[in-house]
Amino acid sequence: MSANRSRPTLALAATAALLFSLSGCNSKPQLSNLMDSFGKAEVQASPEVWDEHTVGLPFVFGYDEGLAKAKAEGRPAMVFLTTTWCKWCKRMSATCLQDPEIRTLLEQNFVLVLVDGDQESAVKRKLKNTGYPHIVFISPDEQILASQNGFAEPDAFKQVIVQALSTS
Repeated sequence: MSANRSRPTLALAATAALLFSLSGCNSKPQLSNLMDSFGKAEVQASPEVWDEHTVGLPFVFGYDEGLAKAKAEGRPAMVFLTTTWCKWCKRMSATCLQDPEIRTLLEQNFVLVLVDGDQESAVKRKLKNTGYPHIVFISPDEQILASQNGFAEPDAFKQVIVQALSTS
C-alpha cells in the first residue's frame, strides 16, 4: 500500500476515535492516546497521578504485584481497573472509597490493587473489562468472588463487598 493511500485511513481512524471518545469512560478521551494502537508506547503514570483514585488507601500498583501480595498474605484482592482519565472512576473513589465503613471493610479484608487499563491490556481481557470503573474482587488463586461494572453509590458498593466476603 502506498503512503498516500494510508493517510485517509489514518485520518478516518483518528476521526472515529475522537467521536467514540465523547461517549464516556468506555473509550479514551484524548486523540493523543490513540497513538498506542499505532505502535507508540504509552508512558506509565506516576503514583501521584493516581491520588484521586486511591484517596489515601494502601493500593498496590499493578496486577501481578497485587496478586503476589494477596497470595503471600492469603487474602483476597480488590482489583480496581481504571485509567488516569476516567471521571466516573474518580467520582466512585470520592464517594465509595471515602466512605468510612467501606474503607474499613476494604483495608481489613482485602489487598487493594490498582490496574491501569491503558497499560495492562492483558488484565483487561482476563477480567472481561468493558468500561470503567471496573472493580473485581478476586481470591488469591484468582477466582472471581464479585464484581462491580461501572459507577455505584456507596450502599450498592457495600453490597458487592459483602458478597465478595461471603464467597471468599
